[in-house]
Amino acid sequence: DAEAYHSGHLIGINGHTPFDISNFTKCDRIVLETGFGDEGRPGGADPFDIRDDVSWIRALLTINVPELQARAWWGFQQYSPQLVNWNIPDNFKSHVRLSAYWNPDQGRWMSGLSWKVPVATAVGTPIMEFSQKVVLTLNNSWVTFSGASDGIGDKTATVRVTVNDEPILSMDNEDVNLAGSVGSFDTKHWTLGAMLGEEVEIKVQVMPREAGTYKPQGFTIGSFGLQPVISGLPEDGELPVPDVPITSLKPLSFSLPGYTEMPPVGILKDEIPLRTGGVRITDGYVFPGEGEFVYQLMPNYNEFFMIVGREQTSNGSFGPCEILVDEEVVWTSKELFAGRDAMVDLDNKEEQPDGVFWQSAPSAFVRISIPSGHASLTIRNNGKQADIGFLGGAGFSSK
Repeated sequence: DAEAYHSGHLIGINGHTPFDISNFTKCDRIVLETGFGDEGRPGGADPFDIRDDVSWIRALLTINVPELQARAWWGFQQYSPQLVNWNIPDNFKSHVRLSAYWNPDQGRWMSGLSWKVPVATAVGTPIMEFSQKVVLTLNNSWVTFSGASDGIGDKTATVRVTVNDEPILSMDNEDVNLAGSVGSFDTKHWTLGAMLGEEVEIKVQVMPREAGTYKPQGFTIGSFGLQPVISGLPEDGELPVPDVPITSLKPLSFSLPGYTEMPPVGILKDEIPLRTGGVRITDGYVFPGEGEFVYQLMPNYNEFFMIVGREQTSNGSFGPCEILVDEEVVWTSKELFAGRDAMVDLDNKEEQPDGVFWQSAPSAFVRISIPSGHASLTIRNNGKQADIGFLGGAGFSSK
């Protein structure tokens, strides 16, 4: 928080004021601050030439890439935050270096790794590896990796995930394709919810397409990490338990395409359990598009919460959905995707309608307050009939 530069009064007639500051090696943050110009004006200055408005022009932070590349491996994690918490074997560290690329489409720098020299490769043997040992919880059982080739080198590669050295399929049943151009990411997701509570070793491996001795093409990294299989949960990853589960209540009404009676609890169909990201939903209902549940609100209800999302066996999407209190919308799934850029491939963003749970979006935990003096609460799915979601762990807390 020490002051590194102060411009004094900026006078418009003087044009722009260039400045630069160096030696940020021990700085955690840089703050650009604008102060009011109405006090302490220079003598004789035109009052209309000093305004309480400043435009920061070409505010750039330069990076000494060669210096970073020469540092120890810890610098990779420091300057490429996606790599934090991942371990890299020494034999791979020595072959690669940190790279930085400008992505004009997104207007930002991207970090990447590139090979220094040709390496001997064999099909089925990784040429780069990131690993973690973790105990799986609801908050870390969704693996995401997005990457693209940097175009520099001889041959492109793919990315797979293994758990305890056994390869697992992504939700698309394909590996990440490290091809394309810088920033044209291929994104894949792997769900590990079926192994909750287990200690596992997760490896994310870059795999060569061909055997031989050559310099693999480097790659830029987008999203990379362990994420919640159900978003919005408390930090401990535990699901809150409602005082009054909706599975213990008879709805005032319901409308579910294909159902004349309430569906069985925790079942998709034909004794197949409801699941999301591998997690079994034991206390919930199947929730098809154009469906809705309506429940009576009691005077002692002060909060409603639920898990909602796409049922994992569905090939389609789910939603958008909403919650209404006495026919007034108080929540919509569009609120969950205000920051959708972090969850989906930017190249496909225009194909992702607001508030829709696609395969790339985990299910969500939702909690809302219930205002007093109301009669009913409705949970409505405005999606297509053929799309199947679920409503789980839902219920009311009481005063």
